[in-house]
Amino acid sequence: MSATKRCLEDVSTLLGFGGEINEHLMERLDEGLRVFLDDLCDGDTNRRTPHGWVGVKTPEDAIKLLMTSRVVIISLDHDLGLLDPRNGNAVVKWIEEKVVVEGFKPPEIWIHSANSVGVQNMLRGVASIHRHAGTELPPFNPVWEAGLDQPPG
Repeated sequence: MSATKRCLEDVSTLLGFGGEINEHLMERLDEGLRVFLDDLCDGDTNRRTPHGWVGVKTPEDAIKLLMTSRVVIISLDHDLGLLDPRNGNAVVKWIEEKVVVEGFKPPEIWIHSANSVGVQNMLRGVASIHRHAGTELPPFNPVWEAGLDQPPG
């Protein structure tokens, strides 16, 4: 099985298509994905995946979605309850490497974390991504509040 097919099957599972690669999956990918990386999304807390977003709990799942080149916005939590370096910054580093090595077009990157040191590290990575991609660094992205259903503003 090719790596592309395996990736699409993983993405199909993440998007609720049961691992099938079909026209509905492809239509969903064509719409562009908004990805919300957070260990608490849709768990026992009041934090929910915002409406219209795909919630994932691990950097690996976020990266699988990024590999489709269909992610238009990704919102990252830093602390994911996993062992370092499995945190939101791992996704920033992956994007940065792909931009530098392969010319990957990065999505808009938002950060929603209470870890101020983690946020600063991720923001440095985001600035580097924009520098290497030759794009302008947008103003600081809104901070998401726990339980927020819609993007701010």
